[in-house]
Amino acid sequence: MKLITLRSTPDGNENGKIIEVVIDHDPTNFKSSYVRVVRLKYGTIQVTNQPCRISDKKLDAVSNHRYVHGS
Repeated sequence: MKLITLRSTPDGNENGKIIEVVIDHDPTNFKSSYVRVVRLKYGTIQVTNQPCRISDKKLDAVSNHRYVHGS
């Protein structure tokens, strides 16, 4: 796993997002899409983008990995 971007807006941006995390779940393979996870102002976590062939197990691992970066 590789953190690509971590954006924090403590008061929330115009879309109500407090944290946006972009993670490359497999840095050894080129891909055009990364996993993007956001946390909204009211605590809801959403996966807003992901590669089409990522397994549920890998997606869960990415979701757990985002906690490492404080989101």
